[in-house]
Amino acid sequence: MNPNEIDIEEILQKIRAQVGNNVVICAISGGVDSTVAATLIDRAIESKLHLVYVENGLMRTETEQRVISLFENAPIIHAEQLFLDSLKGVTDSETKRKIIGKLRLIANSG
Repeated sequence: MNPNEIDIEEILQKIRAQVGNNVVICAISGGVDSTVAATLIDRAIESKLHLVYVENGLMRTETEQRVISLFENAPIIHAEQLFLDSLKGVTDSETKRKIIGKLRLIANSG
């Protein structure tokens, strides 16, 4: 898809329609995907969005400051030790991805 063909307003309208009167909880990691998703959802529904930043210890050192500057009211869950302990000694990249995916679910539900 050509980025120039993306209709942001249409995306925002779809988000508003899907959310309706509900509240959204969105966990962000500080990566591009979750940051863009959170930004779009925030633009679409504003006060009905509750963001949580999960610090996993795997991102760049400036990530936390960047997230705080973008989403200043998002509480921070410090899960670095959980992630790092769970990945200690794991060398297989697919196993790492599976562990990280499970840990994100655990961290986001806590």
